[in-house]
Amino acid sequence: MVVIIMRCGFGLLLTTTILLRLGTTATRRKQMNKQEAIEKIKNIETLNINDIIAGQSVDMVIKNQVLDIINQIDEPQKPKVPQVAVEFYERYKDDNLVLGEWFGDFYSNEAIEEFPRMDELTKWLYDNDNETNRQREFALVTLVTLGIDAVEVEKEKLYTVELPNPNAGGYVVLCKTGDGRVSIAFANTGRWQGVKNVQLTEAEIKQDFDWAWQFAKEVDE
Repeated sequence: MVVIIMRCGFGLLLTTTILLRLGTTATRRKQMNKQEAIEKIKNIETLNINDIIAGQSVDMVIKNQVLDIINQIDEPQKPKVPQVAVEFYERYKDDNLVLGEWFGDFYSNEAIEEFPRMDELTKWLYDNDNETNRQREFALVTLVTLGIDAVEVEKEKLYTVELPNPNAGGYVVLCKTGDGRVSIAFANTGRWQGVKNVQLTEAEIKQDFDWAWQFAKEVDE
């Protein structure tokens, strides 16, 4: 057996354990998944009671019963990744990287300059206990190897930020502009929290307004 070892960030090693698990996942995904089976059954041509199929013996079943059986099949859960991992994948997916290059030096100035959320990615990936680190490495390997459809993307928490300004008649808030940057804005309605461009992620707030994080309030879904 050939053992493949690749060194990744923080000196951790990706070994055949992850690669073999990935191979198992890849093989499974080549087969029809449960939802694909359901759609195929739904699209099967139906027969009327008086239809005759020449030369064939036909056993008729109730389609909904078949679908009910299919729906009881236990389908393995996809590994979960945060939005920052998806952005990392989107940034480099067209660069034809081999697996080892995806797990290169996350801490170099070049890497941080190319992908500004690199620090957030590495904290998610490695600032955990060993078992969680391995699970998240596997999740990221699955994403970069098999694509977004092979993983479940976790929804990021959103926050609003109102800056204290007791002498103003309106609200001083953080707001995302059309070019994606966050800036200070003035809102004159008490319902400003429901406006989409004032609902920001933690990373968006802290990128240029780290000091304002203390005023952040989580958006209720």
